[in-house]
Amino acid sequence: TECIILYPPKQTSYQFSKLRICGKEINYVEKSTVLGLTIDRDLNFERHASTKLSQCWFAWYNITKNCTRKWGLNASSLTILFKSVVLTKLLYAAPIWLKGNLDTFKDFYSRVILKISGATHHPPRELTSIVLDIAPLQIEYEIIVIKFLLKSICSDDNMKALIYQLEESKAHRYQHQVKLLKSFITWKKQLQCDTQLEKTARKISLFEDMSLTPVMQYTKEEIRLFKGQIWYSH
Repeated sequence: TECIILYPPKQTSYQFSKLRICGKEINYVEKSTVLGLTIDRDLNFERHASTKLSQCWFAWYNITKNCTRKWGLNASSLTILFKSVVLTKLLYAAPIWLKGNLDTFKDFYSRVILKISGATHHPPRELTSIVLDIAPLQIEYEIIVIKFLLKSICSDDNMKALIYQLEESKAHRYQHQVKLLKSFITWKKQLQCDTQLEKTARKISLFEDMSLTPVMQYTKEEIRLFKGQIWYSH
């Protein structure tokens, strides 16, 4: 058993008294791992991102160590293995920690795309990603966020209440996730109603608009189509 104290980054140190439970002293730690997620006292998740990067490199090395441009796994097989083995590992609990650590994986992602494409020099990354059907990590993150929020708001009253509170907390660090969810809802309502809702998109309220219930029913393909259209448009 261990204890981690969370406090503002500007505060460099605190003095804490010893913590005892049932006569046993509990150690204070700088970081703690819960369900595979490493939490640090500043909540920037940099240590978790560093660990996750090492795990991804290790997994990718084992997949490609016997592959060259002339023999071994082809681009299609490498893409499937990357998505099923490496990307799923990287995106575990992504809505919590990945947003502020996307740049940590920038070089890794570039090298993965270069390896799969078999190019000798760095081709235009955006074009190569589209050809290989490997979305940018930012897009993958946003897909996971939308899926997580939709699943939460449709299944559990406690989670639904937390999301409603988050919607009203304009300065919250995860406020951008609510905006992603509203963007998806607006897009889906456009498909269902075949009307232009751009003027009302900013006024959607997850709490007040009870007509959103049918829209909350979703498929993974719909979310990928929504983010895919934004990706291809850029």
